[in-house]
Amino acid sequence: MQAAIAAHRAGRLTDAIVAYRQAIKAAPTLAEAHYNLGVALKMVGQGRAAAKALTDALQLRPSYARAHAALAGLHDASGNAAKALRHWLEAYQHLPDDPGVLTGVVSRLGATRFAEADPRLAEIVTSLLRRDDVEGQRLAGAALSLLSLDADTQAALDRCDPDLLPVSPLLLAALERTIVADRTWERLLTKARTEALQTFRDLDDPNAPFVRALAAQMLTTEYAFACSPAEADAITELDLSGSDLSSNHVRFALYAPLVHRADALAAPAEWRTFVDIHLTRPAEERDAIAAVPALTPIADGVSQAVRDQYTALPYPRWSVTRAITAQPRRVVAGAVAGPGHALPPDPSPLRVLVAGCGTGKHAVDVATRFANADVLAIDLSRTALGYAMAQAKRMGIENLRFAEADILALGTIGQTFDHIESVGVLHHMAEPLAGWRVLRGLLAENGTMRIGLYSRRGRRAIQAAQAEAANFPNDAEGLRALRRHIQALPAAHPAAPVCQELDFYTLSGVRDALAHAHEHDFTLLEIRDMLDALNLEFIGFEAITPDQAQRQGVRSTSRDPLADWDAQEQANPDLFHLMYQFWCQSRQ
Repeated sequence: MQAAIAAHRAGRLTDAIVAYRQAIKAAPTLAEAHYNLGVALKMVGQGRAAAKALTDALQLRPSYARAHAALAGLHDASGNAAKALRHWLEAYQHLPDDPGVLTGVVSRLGATRFAEADPRLAEIVTSLLRRDDVEGQRLAGAALSLLSLDADTQAALDRCDPDLLPVSPLLLAALERTIVADRTWERLLTKARTEALQTFRDLDDPNAPFVRALAAQMLTTEYAFACSPAEADAITELDLSGSDLSSNHVRFALYAPLVHRADALAAPAEWRTFVDIHLTRPAEERDAIAAVPALTPIADGVSQAVRDQYTALPYPRWSVTRAITAQPRRVVAGAVAGPGHALPPDPSPLRVLVAGCGTGKHAVDVATRFANADVLAIDLSRTALGYAMAQAKRMGIENLRFAEADILALGTIGQTFDHIESVGVLHHMAEPLAGWRVLRGLLAENGTMRIGLYSRRGRRAIQAAQAEAANFPNDAEGLRALRRHIQALPAAHPAAPVCQELDFYTLSGVRDALAHAHEHDFTLLEIRDMLDALNLEFIGFEAITPDQAQRQGVRSTSRDPLADWDAQEQANPDLFHLMYQFWCQSRQ
């Protein structure tokens, strides 16, 4: 067994497999030997034999969490979702704080839509939504599918009757920790908000937990729901004076952000989280704006227009992100590139630039994804950066710095970076290639990049909705009116599918997707030409594994992989959804 483990750690997998089998022959009940054999077989691509070894380990030790997780991963890879979910849940039961297990169970649950009610699953999803190391939005679809299996909930949805809606822990968690991106739910919640405005008069009201959760949902969506003139008039008449939190404050928060000193508004214990969400955190974000350092001037006209958009509506709104086990860049890039690709060694520390970080979620993900990383994240909007800085501080992220800067001026800062990420940013510049060229000049020798650019073919519904958006102002009222207009379109209208996009359910998302100040989109052949112009080599797509690429018919040894992918996208325009996300590196 010791010899097998030594060979395994040294990467001599064939020797390790032989030694594990010898250990099992000598000690058939040694569960660790069966598990390690399964892991080694999985690494050499022998999936069926790996599954047999892992199953043998579980027969010997049914609570063997890591064996459950490894077997779940095999079932995920083979497309057996039901078996994968069963084993992820078993692994999570025994190792709830393991980042790998947490990632696996959230990923599998997030991709599942349930056909039968299951109280145990409802409890698990609720507990996961409540965790501060789980990105709740990934579980929103699973939560809504479980909720809709309740007969009373479905009746409330069918009849758009909030009085029929049972208030469950899962419903409260979904409202408080996700964006409920569903048209039917939006109609129901809009009516529930109207009723709460009329009837909620006492903080001790039995319906208070639901009203608190509904107010959290409204804040998260940036008050995207339609508001009638009568409701608008009613909230302007609410008395918000006094030093105690009142039902008037709560009713107002269902329609617009509260502006008040949190430390001067006394609240009962069960309402302190409400005060924290609606008053304390926004105040922290406003205070952080003043602390944002300015790294470069912002002189370009398009940059200024984009800055103004994200100052008015910082994007995206988020609260927590997922737990990630930090890994060396070579390991992360290796999962994208596949075997046989020469990857650069990791310097210490890994100097990383996030060029265009918005409200910071992407920057936090990067700072926690790469081992031994020192991350600088820049953006045009100080308001967005204030949100980002406050969020990173709450999460205790210490290897991440923020600064106000324009990509076009970054060549003056006198720094280089081992890895640069710019996702969803370059296509909002006047000349994307010019911005990318500046970033290329900041790339250290053997540096890598992760770039995200809009797909022209994948944005057909967005393009149709943008044509509709041209008829509406891009302020809050105009964006709400645009949403109502698109929701009223017939299902066959080319813009109608945007109602299925998460961005459609927040005001900043609608502005970003449908009424942006400036944007471009691309084909993969155009991206190939830009890579050539910058002397960069394509490595692979972030969201598509080498195995998935092979199943698409694109070989890692292809001389022109982007041409191959372009052909695949022509046959399947939704292959990359809205955006290409890919890695590239300096050409040797």
